[in-house]
Parts: sequence; C-alpha cells; structure tokens
Amino acid sequence: EFSIVQEFAGSLPKQAPLPSYWTSNRSMTSNPGLIMENEETKQALQALLDTTWKDQVVEHRTRIQKLAKFEVVMAHRNENMQKWDRYVRTKTRIAEQCVGCELHAAKTNPEVCLHPELSQFVERANLNANCNEFYLLHGTNPTGAKAICDNSFKLSRGNGTGTSYGAGIYFAEASTKADAYADEDPGGLFRGLYAMLVCRVVCGNMEHNAEEAPDKNELINKIVKDRHKHSILGDREASRGTYREFVVFDRDQVFPEFVVVYRRNPVKPEGDVQSCPTPSDQSGISGESPSGPDPQSGSESGLDR
Repeated sequence: EFSIVQEFAGSLPKQAPLPSYWTSNRSMTSNPGLIMENEETKQALQALLDTTWKDQVVEHRTRIQKLAKFEVVMAHRNENMQKWDRYVRTKTRIAEQCVGCELHAAKTNPEVCLHPELSQFVERANLNANCNEFYLLHGTNPTGAKAICDNSFKLSRGNGTGTSYGAGIYFAEASTKADAYADEDPGGLFRGLYAMLVCRVVCGNMEHNAEEAPDKNELINKIVKDRHKHSILGDREASRGTYREFVVFDRDQVFPEFVVVYRRNPVKPEGDVQSCPTPSDQSGISGESPSGPDPQSGSESGLDR
C-alpha cells in the first residue's frame, strides 16, 4: 500500500497534539469514536453546505443529479486518536517536502467563503496553508460514514476503471458535487437520509490538471511512482465550467473529522425549496449501525467515478 511516510516512520512522533476543541484526552484507554456535535458546530456545518452550494447540475455516470438544498439533521465529530496520529505524521512529512510548492485555495477556506460562523469554525482547526491542507467534502451514506471513521478509506480499486484520475480518494470543495456521490440508507434509523464527511485533507504539492480527458496513468505515476507530487487537483471548473476535484492516493493524507447527516430538499423550478419529513428518532450515528448495505462493500467510499 502506498504511504507518504512509510520510509520515515521511525523519525516522527507517535502521538500528536489533539485539537483544542476535542473532548478526548490521552488518558483514555480506548478511542471515544463519534461524538454528537453541539448546535453551534451544527450551524457552522450547515453554513459550509450552504456557502459551497453551487447552482450547477452534476453529471454523474449515466444520470444527471437533480439540484437540491441540504438540511443538516445531525452532526458528529470523529475523535479517533489513532487515525489522527497517523494523519498528523503524514502532514508533518508532506509539509517538509512542500517548501516552495504552489499554494492553492479551496472554496471552503474562510477567506474564500466569507461567512462569519464558518470562518470561525475553519480557523479554529489551524489548517496549514503552506502544505495545502483543506477541509474538503466526501459524499457517502450514514452507515458508510461511520465505517470510514472507524476504518479509514479503501483504496483497493484495481486500475481505477470509471475514475477520471485513477483509483484514489476523491473530494469536493462544493457540497453539490459531494452530494452527487452520497447515498441514503435504505432502512433503519437513517432511512431517506444522506451523509457527507467533512475531512481534513493535506494535498501537499498538487498536480493541477484542467484537461477534459487526462492521462490518468501519467498523473498517478507523478505521485505513486516518481513521488514528485502528493495529490491531483482535477480542474473541470476551468475546462468545462463545472467543479474541481481533489484526489489523494494515501489514506493517511485524510482525517474524516465530521459526519454530517442531512436530507435533500428538492429545488423547485421557481427556486423554492420543499422540505422533507424529519425522522422521529434522531438519537445519533455513533451507536449500533442501522440496517442497510454492508459498509465494507466499498460503496461507502464514493470512488467509482
């Protein structure tokens, strides 16, 4: 498995400082898992989905994704300390390799989105702009979201058939793009609801590509084989006026920090939004998983582009 820090593992600290707003501490004997977020953070995540929403339909495989607004039903914070330590070690190594690299800005950055609540939410994370660390979005289903937080993303995708930039982990800066790859749980507590992961992603030295039909093997070799780059910025916004995608190939470049469970409210032709019913039980996602698709089947990762 490809790893940025594999050959340097012994020289990096095993434990990293935890974010100041986490409730976990190192004295705990086990990871606390997912923790229900407070109303303030829930509102900030709602602002993130609203601010990055784009009035642009998404062409997804053989269908066109209908436009909808997103209403946050609940939000959880992932405090998996083991996964956090791996992420920080990877970020530290990438930052050392990023001196002089080209810096980019995601639309989730506070200086781009210009939303007070959201700016405070992003700024407290102390993201490292010098190694292109961003909050980015990944669409999934509620059951799959918990599986990813517990076990990380999967990369066993062969040659990446059906993926524009190969068998990597794909992220969006726009909620409408991430939602195109989200699924609902077909039954149980979260029936009819969707999930979006808000992830810390360290993109490092990015390979910016605006081609409509890129040579994926050439792009992947720059990262996995030659190691000249750490990620791909697929810029379809420049070439087709649609969306940008951020792709990494090492799952330790990602920390899924927040799980947002939401409903889709269809946008009517005149621009009005129709609300959908709220499920009666909103006890949270951190307990026993509801019935639904096997979260280990691979459908949770949204990789099959």
